Amino acid sequence: MSTASSTTGARIGAILDAVDFTDPALRRGGIQADGTRNTTGLDVGDTITVSSPDGSKSALALIEELLDAERGVFYIAGDGSATYEERNSRAHRTTSSATLTDAAIKSDPGFQLDKLINRQTVSRLDPATGSATGRPQTASNEVSIALFGVSSGSDISTQFIGSDGQAIALASYIVSLRSDFETPVVVELDAGDATSLTQQLVRELQDRVTINDSVIGTSGDYIIEAVEHEISEGGNRFITRFTLSRYGVEAITFAADAATSPVVFAPPDGTVTFTTCTSGTRPASPTDGDYIFETDTGLYFERDSGQWVLRVYPRFTY
Repeated sequence: MSTASSTTGARIGAILDAVDFTDPALRRGGIQADGTRNTTGLDVGDTITVSSPDGSKSALALIEELLDAERGVFYIAGDGSATYEERNSRAHRTTSSATLTDAAIKSDPGFQLDKLINRQTVSRLDPATGSATGRPQTASNEVSIALFGVSSGSDISTQFIGSDGQAIALASYIVSLRSDFETPVVVELDAGDATSLTQQLVRELQDRVTINDSVIGTSGDYIIEAVEHEISEGGNRFITRFTLSRYGVEAITFAADAATSPVVFAPPDGTVTFTTCTSGTRPASPTDGDYIFETDTGLYFERDSGQWVLRVYPRFTY
């Protein structure tokens, strides 16, 4: 089977072409480093090696396989645009798009045990043959396992990871995001006033919004992960439900040199640079406020009061 070099975004574009979704005006990317949206086309994503599809999978299934490796999102926006946002787009949402207050919302915090992942295995497939290559790479968070028991994510086998180093980086990334419980929030807006109706009509998937609900006790910045509209009572009632996850997600590089290059993250308290090391080669003279990423454990620590303190920035969807 022939192979070629491509990118995640270019591959998604080729898949859209194959299903006659060809209008370039209906393709867009995510939020860029300068805080503006990429309106000229799909985001680039990772550099990958691809093979010719055999026609046995749907377009959405092929896109899902790409996202399994890159960890971005794909959706159809409200204006009909096919939108691919690479994983770093979330961290570039440095400001909130709207504030939803007590009068406008009904907060419904939840608890999702099945979203917890504290052990993840990633295996590589040869793009030319589809056969397994390299060694399966497993990352785990032993602190989370001690607290909650083992909760393994579904094994990922992908042709879009080029080395075992990239495979362990991907596994570590997933564990870092999901090895602690995150409480999803469902916000329900009933079009009872102009403010609520405006938010129901203009808010998009992946928008960053601020929740301020003193009655329920839910506050902070969130990302819209799902939108559900309901029209009832003969068209006289319009309800919108937003499913939200807490804003604050690491942006990580899966490149071959990830073990030796600083990795930039965007936790809830702002963007910081993590120095990469192993559990046995931590910095010799750290100062409070330093951050490290251990490549052998997949864990992230901040130097606080003379001690290395584990930091976890969970996201309940990915």
